[in-house]
Amino acid sequence: MNSSLNTDVIFQLEAWLSETDWFQFEIKDNKFIGSGGIGNLKEVLHSFLSYTANGDVI
Repeated sequence: MNSSLNTDVIFQLEAWLSETDWFQFEIKDNKFIGSGGIGNLKEVLHSFLSYTANGDVI
């Protein structure tokens, strides 16, 4: 079986300020994968929208 999986991380960012104030994301296999603390949805969404706005990695 010939498998050519591309699992390269193109970009990764982590910001950890405290146990509840953090977010991270990566662009991997042409997918945006983001997560964050309970109050950090805005940062994760802003990162996603910035990435998708012009197709460039932020």
